[in-house]
Amino acid sequence: MFRQTKILNVLEGACEIETADGGYALRPGTSFALGSGRWCQVRPASSVRMWAVYADDEFWRSQMSWFFPDRSRVLAGVHPHEWAGRPLLIEPGVRAPRQIEPLWRQMSILCDETHPPEVVATRTVELLARWVGMVLPTFLSAENGEHDTRPPWRPIDGRLTDPAAIGHIGDAIRMLRDRMAEPWTVGTLAREVSLSRTHLTRSRPPASIPKRGARSGQPSALWPTTAPPCC
Repeated sequence: MFRQTKILNVLEGACEIETADGGYALRPGTSFALGSGRWCQVRPASSVRMWAVYADDEFWRSQMSWFFPDRSRVLAGVHPHEWAGRPLLIEPGVRAPRQIEPLWRQMSILCDETHPPEVVATRTVELLARWVGMVLPTFLSAENGEHDTRPPWRPIDGRLTDPAAIGHIGDAIRMLRDRMAEPWTVGTLAREVSLSRTHLTRSRPPASIPKRGARSGQPSALWPTTAPPCC
């Protein structure tokens, strides 16, 4: 009998698990969840390698409800508002547990009483979100799981979300925009941002480098020169 929600994740081998609701065979690539206050007994076949995760029931349900805001898109009985703690078996596949194992390892050392509780809570939520994101399609109904559920690379648009506008290249872009009247060359720009000419020209700036005053040897003559729309 466990006070927490128990999640078993089988990586290698196989085992059988007995519960008050019946027996289940677990093979590599399967995950099994059982609510708090319920008993189970695990019997390995010849050998089995698995991860057992024990989660506070209230925490588990509240977090999962945030990950699945639309109950109608989730498999019947899987949504935390519908799950009564009965045995739940999902099959994300063999590859998923291997990818997720590093997350479980990080979770396992959070409660060693060496970290402040705020850090533990924040890090746990972060790792759990990454975990769910990796196996998200297995929780969704067939018609919804077929859609691309990968997180968006850039959920919003605009200059401030452009990864190329960060760091030295971002400094170079802003300098060119602010001092467009100056006769820039690759050499002078590299010195201004403390980079070598090779490093600067090897970088890949966005297509929004200003082209005013472009001439041979200037950055705007070497890089794409499509001017950005006004904002």
